[in-house]
Amino acid sequence: MRSYSVYCYNQAKGNTVASGIYLLSRGRNTGRPAFSPNRNSIVLKCAPQDVEYFYWLCFGLWKAGIFRQILTGSVIELIRLGTLRKVIDKVNHNSELLTDKIPTLQAAIQLEQNYVQQIAKLKDLQIALFYQYMKESA
Repeated sequence: MRSYSVYCYNQAKGNTVASGIYLLSRGRNTGRPAFSPNRNSIVLKCAPQDVEYFYWLCFGLWKAGIFRQILTGSVIELIRLGTLRKVIDKVNHNSELLTDKIPTLQAAIQLEQNYVQQIAKLKDLQIALFYQYMKESA
């Protein structure tokens, strides 16, 4: 089990960390990891060699919708620090399994980004073909 600490990010104090990640704490994207702070962030501070591990751990929890299940609040949904710790502790015990899967996760995300770009290009092609048709028929 890798050690970490979590606390609320305070923009006024400027408590950025060199070795850690930021998790959104409010809204439908609660738990989404990032390397730069957002307005409503939770700081997950860890050892420098564990940053990538915790990024992918939190990314997986966010992508799987685990954080969405534990949100509280009726108008502005948020996650509590204690609840966040419990969820991370529950899956943090077997780090070698995730470490082995990180390259595969990175490749899958790269493939997804390529597909998104290709779909955008196909939409542009459809529009261009229709404009060409309109130009020729006029």
